[in-house]
Order: sequence, then structure tokens, then C-alpha cells
Amino acid sequence: MKAIMRSIALLVLLAVWAGVCATEVYRWTDGDGTVHYSDRPLPDTEPEVVDPLPLVDLGAPVVLSDDAAAGRKAGENEEHTPLGGTDYDLAFANLEDQATVWNDARRLPVEMRLQPPLAVDLGHRLRLTMDGEVRAGPDTHTYFVLEGVDRGTHTLQGQVVNAAGEVLASTPRITIFHKQHSIPTGD
Repeated sequence: MKAIMRSIALLVLLAVWAGVCATEVYRWTDGDGTVHYSDRPLPDTEPEVVDPLPLVDLGAPVVLSDDAAAGRKAGENEEHTPLGGTDYDLAFANLEDQATVWNDARRLPVEMRLQPPLAVDLGHRLRLTMDGEVRAGPDTHTYFVLEGVDRGTHTLQGQVVNAAGEVLASTPRITIFHKQHSIPTGD
């Protein structure tokens, strides 16, 4: 039963990998009846046709201009908000706690939802932490792409900070599982 489940899992991973890499895939069955897949041809193997995966358009990053904060007055609601800021509702738009994210390019796109719009005239900016370290920002847009993200478990948190770097609002800290496809080499 384990061999069958392993074969199915390898087939699914191979199908995803083949679509991403656009390469030929070869299939063969060994003497024990176990099905194997490889990117290199072996004697008595035929190329397997695997349909490529559809591309997903993540859209353009949203950039808030200084005009987005028009009408705000410096110090508005100062007595009701922490550190002279604005009460923000900040959340991840494309990630959930305990999500598994597959990406072979070691890139992690992260989008945040923010209400009300960022008070850029007050020096407010967004930043993103991963595993307790600032990995993106501070900046005025709500879309970040983290580069060089290794496979494994990571914690993420979005934050609104003021010009002094003090945190005005933050998302709950979430855990994601960053996965990358691999293919057995048959060696």
C-alpha cells in the first residue's frame, strides 16, 4: 500500500514539476512492480505527456500615493489612537495560518489588506517580518515578494509602523509551510 501511495504522490509531484519546468518525463516499472519517474530516459522508457499547469496572475502591486491620504490632518484623532497614529485593521489577503505554500522559485508573494488607507502624510509605512526579522519594507504598498525563502516552516507578521519604526498595528503572527518540489533522480 505504501508503494502505491508513494507512486501516486510522486506522479502528482512530477506532473506539477513537469508543467513548471516544461521538460519530458520518463516512466518505467522495476522488477518489483514499483513505478518510477525521471527526467532522463532509460532503456525501454517512453516520454510521458504531462499537461502544463495554468499560470496564475497575481496582479500588479497596489501602491498608495500621497494623494491617498488627502484630507487627513497631522495629529487627527491623536488622543484616541496609539502613538498619534490611526486605528488600522491589517490582515493577510493571500495567506492563512497553517497554510502550505508551494514555490520552486524560492519566492513568497504576500499581500495585505489595510483599512483605513495608510496615513503616509504621518510617516506610516508597512513592513513584513519573517521568522522575527524584517524582510520587506517599510514601504507604502500592500504587496511584497520575499526572495530566497527556503523550504520549511516560517512565521510571518505584517506591521504598520510610524517614522520612528514603532509598531502601530500588526496582523496576528501566522505560520506557513513553504514547500518546493523535488524529483527522484533514479540514481
